[in-house]
Amino acid sequence: MTRIKIFLSNVQNEFAAERKRTADYNRQDAFHVRGTTIPANEIMKTLQLKGEDNFRKRHLHPSIDSGFVRSLYPDAPKRRDQAYYLTEKGLALYAEISKGS
Repeated sequence: MTRIKIFLSNVQNEFAAERKRTADYNRQDAFHVRGTTIPANEIMKTLQLKGEDNFRKRHLHPSIDSGFVRSLYPDAPKRRDQAYYLTEKGLALYAEISKGS
């Protein structure tokens, strides 16, 4: 569970940074939680991880299976422009973690 908390915290921080960098969101992103999606390679860069298989197996898939993160294109996991976003459950966990900090 600790790794998921660290993952969510880092992803949410990256989401916040992305929101600051991008003032205008396209229509496709607007309906997602908080209007922000992020590709797996950016999440890996934020977490300073290099092995994609390890990242997916140990971090991304458990977060998706637990309902904290969702993929933009769930029916196409290998899609070139696949991205991820925090669900309401993920945002609630992030808010809980942030209170403790």
